[in-house]
Parts: sequence; C-alpha cells; structure tokens
Amino acid sequence: MPPQTQTLKLRRFPVRRLFKNSSHVSMRNLATVALLLFGSMAVARADVLTYTAVLVTGVNQKAYSFTVDLTDHALDIHRHVFGVDHSGLSRWITFKTNDKTTYWVGSTKGSWTNVQKGARVNVTTHSEGSNKVVDKVQIVSGS
Repeated sequence: MPPQTQTLKLRRFPVRRLFKNSSHVSMRNLATVALLLFGSMAVARADVLTYTAVLVTGVNQKAYSFTVDLTDHALDIHRHVFGVDHSGLSRWITFKTNDKTTYWVGSTKGSWTNVQKGARVNVTTHSEGSNKVVDKVQIVSGS
C-alpha cells in the first residue's frame, strides 16, 4: 500500500473574527488603548508655548539671550479671557537661544543679528529645566 499524503488546508481568518471570539480583546479596549497612546503624545509636548507680538526689551549678544516684556500680552489675555484688569503690571521673561533656533523676519529667513531691542516678535519656546529655550523667533515689526 502506498503511503498516504496529507494535505494541509489553510483557513483564512478574518480580523473581525479574531476580535469577536477573543474574550480579552474587544474593539472598545483597542480604541481605549489608541486614545491613551495619542493622548500621551500630546502631553509630551505640553511645555511648548508661543508668545505673539511681544516687545524685546533687551538683548544679550554674548549669552545669545533676549528679554521680552509680557505686559501687553498678559493684559490682553487677562482682559479678554478672565475679565481681570491688572493696570501697571509688568512681567519680563528672558529667553535663551541655541544652535537649533530658527530666525525669521516676516516670512524670510533671518539670523540672530535681526533680534534687536524694540522689535516685536513671535516666540515659540520649550522648557529645559528652569530655562525657556527658543525654537523659533519671528520678527513681526522692527524698532
């Protein structure tokens, strides 16, 4: 008698069937995991801040840093969002730049030398310890 050959039948399983028959994996659980992953990515960059049209009050050429006055910026936010008026309030923040900082004058490329006292700038920053490090400086109006 000749040996019998066995044929292997492959069965296709739809993905839905896997989720349907498995008691520990459901579409709800899968969606929850996906939302948690995307949410954690958003939280990871929560330290990024943008300051718009703030006034440069000082520039330290040796330290590659500059100071801005947030008086107008902070007052506008408090007046319009919180309904609070802080007349006479002044707040200055010093920003540090590094070799990854990009500079723009309007919509054209600029350089560190374009950051001057009296200019209005848009600044995008992130925190490194207690320092605010600049990612992007856009000069919107000159001194």
